Amino acid sequence: MRRSWTRVALIVGIVFLISYAVAGNFSVFLFGEWWRTKTTLTLGGEHIVAEVRDTPRARERGLSLRDSLEEDTGMLFVFPNDARHSFWMKDMKFPIDIVWISKEGKVVDIQHEVAPETYPEYSFAPQDIARYVLELRAGWAKEHDVSVGGVVEF
Repeated sequence: MRRSWTRVALIVGIVFLISYAVAGNFSVFLFGEWWRTKTTLTLGGEHIVAEVRDTPRARERGLSLRDSLEEDTGMLFVFPNDARHSFWMKDMKFPIDIVWISKEGKVVDIQHEVAPETYPEYSFAPQDIARYVLELRAGWAKEHDVSVGGVVEF
């Protein structure tokens, strides 16, 4: 009897692990999100230290519930495919600039000074497809003359 329960528990555990692996969340399941990294990129001639968000759960949470962004910092959302990735301001406490970037590193669209009050009525999507999205402190893009067609160096 005891052996049969052990087998059932083992089978349920294996099915659980396989379902996480198939859903693309296996590394998050095993390691959590403590290993999230930061990257430095260059935009508008300035270096930006950006936190990387590359899982669905991490991208959904984004900058929600934070109080601010420091100067020359941001959050880089990395997607597995090119698309018109839309963003909202759910649970945001401060305005931001949103910069959409192609897989080649070209700025394809910018939304300046997006306010938290736009949620839930509005979401923001680029005019062209993008692979990355960079969120910055509101006003940063204008202060550094960032425009569509600019280049981001990763």
